[in-house]
Amino acid sequence: MSRTGDDYQNPEKVPRYSRDGFSLERIPFDLFYDIRHWYNSNKDNASPEPADPQWFCNTDILYLTKKLEARLDDRIRPMIKEWVKEEIQLSGIYGIRIYRNGAWLKNHFDRPGHILSGILNIDQDIDEAWPIFLENSEGHLNPHYLETGDLMLYESQLVHGRETPLKGRGYANIFIHYRPSSWH
Repeated sequence: MSRTGDDYQNPEKVPRYSRDGFSLERIPFDLFYDIRHWYNSNKDNASPEPADPQWFCNTDILYLTKKLEARLDDRIRPMIKEWVKEEIQLSGIYGIRIYRNGAWLKNHFDRPGHILSGILNIDQDIDEAWPIFLENSEGHLNPHYLETGDLMLYESQLVHGRETPLKGRGYANIFIHYRPSSWH
């Protein structure tokens, strides 16, 4: 298990917000429909994502419009707020990352300010199911498999990653991050 460098907050100092550290939901249908339609119309505009090869590789990025980002926040924020029973504020949206054949993501915890997050699976063109490993409350990494249209809510300071290389042509996710309003 790997963790990021000293410039990241110590996850042991971040309180737990849920019993399991994650919740698997579905993306609201109308939101998924609009994002998927936009994605299908714009995916050819994705560009290689600058990457530190120590952390991840072989990904493209497709940036969302401000209007789509605002809609995403409007629909996902209440779901995360209900999940953790806290007031929250947006700390980042990273567009659509498209993992390509052979892509992997080193086990890590997220950067400071990203405390409660969501992974929205928008599209998959894969030959084998591709797990995300997420640390459980006992500190063990367990595999989780997302289907197109799934939304995984997770506590960002739990170690997570995809160290098994992707077998397929594409796996598209949106990442959205929040922090509790009381967080300093």
